Amino acid sequence: MGAISVQRKKNVSPKPKPVSSDFEKDHDSASASKEKIDKKKEKSKRKKSHKAGPSKDENGTPYNYIVILDAGSTGTRVYVYTYLDAGYMVKHELLSGGKAITGIEIAGNLPYVHQDSGYWSKKTRPGLSSFKKDIKKYGDSTEHLASRIGKKSLKKLLSRARKVVPKDQQYRTPIFLHATAGVRLLDASDQEALMSATCYYIKTHSNFYLPDCESHVRVIDGEEEGLYGWITLNYLLGKMRADEERQVGFLEMGGASTQMCFEPQENEIAEHEKSLMGLRLGTVGVTEPEMKFKVYSHSFLGYGLRQMHLDYLKMLIGQNSVSGEEGSDEKSTIQIEDPCAPDGYRTKVELEGKKCKVVGSGNEEKCRELVYKAFAIKETTGEECSAEEQKEVSKCLLSENMPDFSFDYENFFGVSGYWDTISELLDLENEGKDSSKTEFQKYGKIYSYPEIEKEVSKVCSLNWKQLKDYRDEDEDELADLCFRSTYIVNLLHNGLGLRRDNSSDSFQVNDQINGVDFTWTLGRAVLYASDESVAQIQALKRDNKPESGYNRVGYYTSTNQSVFIRGSEPVGVALRPEYGFQGGSLLLEVVCVLLIFALMFLFLWKRIAVFKMIRTIVSWVRRHRSKKYVKLDENDTPFDVELQDLEDDDEGLAK
Repeated sequence: MGAISVQRKKNVSPKPKPVSSDFEKDHDSASASKEKIDKKKEKSKRKKSHKAGPSKDENGTPYNYIVILDAGSTGTRVYVYTYLDAGYMVKHELLSGGKAITGIEIAGNLPYVHQDSGYWSKKTRPGLSSFKKDIKKYGDSTEHLASRIGKKSLKKLLSRARKVVPKDQQYRTPIFLHATAGVRLLDASDQEALMSATCYYIKTHSNFYLPDCESHVRVIDGEEEGLYGWITLNYLLGKMRADEERQVGFLEMGGASTQMCFEPQENEIAEHEKSLMGLRLGTVGVTEPEMKFKVYSHSFLGYGLRQMHLDYLKMLIGQNSVSGEEGSDEKSTIQIEDPCAPDGYRTKVELEGKKCKVVGSGNEEKCRELVYKAFAIKETTGEECSAEEQKEVSKCLLSENMPDFSFDYENFFGVSGYWDTISELLDLENEGKDSSKTEFQKYGKIYSYPEIEKEVSKVCSLNWKQLKDYRDEDEDELADLCFRSTYIVNLLHNGLGLRRDNSSDSFQVNDQINGVDFTWTLGRAVLYASDESVAQIQALKRDNKPESGYNRVGYYTSTNQSVFIRGSEPVGVALRPEYGFQGGSLLLEVVCVLLIFALMFLFLWKRIAVFKMIRTIVSWVRRHRSKKYVKLDENDTPFDVELQDLEDDDEGLAK
């Protein structure tokens, strides 16, 4: 895609054991500042009346819509995107005239996939993984489990999507739900039960296009999530072009995992071919994808902010806990001294069925040591990780199968939890209120270790009262700010190898890219739109060439490079119906046709019956009007009267 200037839209590692805890609900990957912004956006949305998106543009070109649900570890969010129908534009020869959006020609660029406003997305809690307990309760009843998930999570999301997508577009609007790390932590049987129930609910409670549950409603692996994020980032930066020399690297911090995706240098591609994903993208108007990439994508499962904090607290239980007043009983309260929590802070949590009382001690040096140890002892780390010796800089999270990279060359962008934590640490949200600040200063920040280190030291040394006076934030988020900041610094410098003395713009954190809120779901929508465009053009210009003779947009994973995953619908599944063709349910169409025939038959039958009845009445009247009465003599009585039929007289006269 060209450098589109987009207006700001308000809008296989070993599997760690999942932790069941009431503590989870208070520790989302998003910071308190982010939550407050979301709440303000929601309030402003309620005050305004929102119309559905347009069905066509001013020239009559239909819009295509797509609905994507991101089922994360703490909640599910729906996103609605739209873009112009490429097949219609080619069929009606609209591209040759230089058709453009926001001044950029459509032909030769990736489809312009966008949202019209922040109203086009909505989040609900809890996450799908929290319904694990309901799987046992409802057993094999997909319908009951679906009802539970729908009531608590999906109902409001589908309602929002229906309000955004025009009614005459809903039957042809594909809907996807992709679950990420929170559900990936569950057993395969639990994943399958949740996905089956979710697909059942969407099918029975919406009119969106869902032709294949297996591809539309599924748990995506970490590689795919990283790839979608990488596409989003470079798409918004205007770097997804065939003539672009290189793309930027992508880092995302979630609640249960952290993702990394980048395009290695040529010598690394040759050496690590089997560890890479292959990606193909096509611009509007082409019959085959002309952009090809080899990227490395990996998800460090268990290294998300929430999951790491839980693992850290579990480690503390074994290291420095003492039994509470109730003795050594299994149900006794365990007291934990937490050096990453401010002195004077107290809270109660439950970890793996154990009641714990967390007491903050505010020891910065001890906090750094234990946070490093918490991720250094994880099973997914490389050989360089040593819990006993912390190096100044290392890449201990990286394995030998991973291509070498440099922050200076790949120019990584950190989003989600990276931005949330660092913006809260540096109070960037309040600084951003200054109208003199640029868009990047408000929603982006070049990472500076000296600046971060200074602020981490300050936050970790303040007691609870001082910290609350220092930052006006949500107390739950504020209480673990020291831990989150310390963990991210450790992860970047000791896990991923970012030099502490870097003075360039080799790493920056962002909340928005070119004014658009970051989300990996946009990358998924771009993949669909690009493949749909290429497939439509192929169908129009095929010239009896079989479909298998063309390349399509999509990707293959490093774990199965022989299987190509199409960007839109899989092999054997039809693309969305054309606009104007009311696809709907085939059974419903058949019933409607039969009903019409039945009504026509009934109408004709009634007309025939009425016509016969009228003829009978007319005949009876004519018979009785054609009879005459004999004049009575004075000796006759009424009972002696005999009617005479005039028809005999008429016959006589005729003779």
